[in-house]
Amino acid sequence: MSKSNLLCIRKTIQYELDYLLRKFHFIQVLLSLFFITTLIIISLSDTQSFFLEESSPIPNSWTIFRNERMATIISIIVISLSYVIPWVSYTLASKREAGQLSIVVEENLIPAIAIELNALKKRFRQKFHLSENIRITIFIPVRQNFFAWKFQMVCRTKNVPEKELLAKFSLNEGVVGYTFLKNKKQRIEFINFANSASLPSSYRHLTDENKILINRNIQVVLVAAVFQEGSIAGLLAIDSDNSDNILRMEDKSLHDEAIDWIIARSGAIRLLWRTKNNV
Repeated sequence: MSKSNLLCIRKTIQYELDYLLRKFHFIQVLLSLFFITTLIIISLSDTQSFFLEESSPIPNSWTIFRNERMATIISIIVISLSYVIPWVSYTLASKREAGQLSIVVEENLIPAIAIELNALKKRFRQKFHLSENIRITIFIPVRQNFFAWKFQMVCRTKNVPEKELLAKFSLNEGVVGYTFLKNKKQRIEFINFANSASLPSSYRHLTDENKILINRNIQVVLVAAVFQEGSIAGLLAIDSDNSDNILRMEDKSLHDEAIDWIIARSGAIRLLWRTKNNV
């Protein structure tokens, strides 16, 4: 198995565990179980006495409730429900809140970031003398299934067709995956497709399905992947199908500005990740 595939598997496991911890709040669940157990131990005798003592309002003829074993079972259920019901109510309220947040993100945050991307494109064009057809997009990891993660485009400039939003890239696929798996602090990669001989040996080409969705004429891609927080990651991609942009996009100043831009939007990346992964 190649080093790239091993790293991809490791990342997938890391992402899945981090996602499950964020999704199901295992620490909170363990604390809740501890609290319920403690509550039962402390309150059990008092609750049992309600059923078993002579002064109990439960009639003696109701033998099922006056039985010590049944009284213990009912007491545990009553004590547990006193905590479980509020917890379920809180969980349902949290899900409603997450749904409302998702709507806000879809209707407000994504369009706002798209406006910023178009402004960034305009600035790059003017400052680095790039052609009109440069495109800028943002990718984040999205959970597809159990232990299955793929990168998906979530924001784009106006000149990126909607069909490209449907493309889903494996963690080691294309320039996005290649950049993501690079083991170095400054995760920025520049790939020149005009010269196929210059492609890295570990570069994995797009799947046939993604080739249909993504612009086949792309000549150059620059990807900045610097924001990492567990399974939350943000990648900024700049591409062009004009070979005149190749040398200009190698400018280190452009690379620095791309990195600074995505770092400054780490909060937005977190919200996008939460929305797309229902966390």
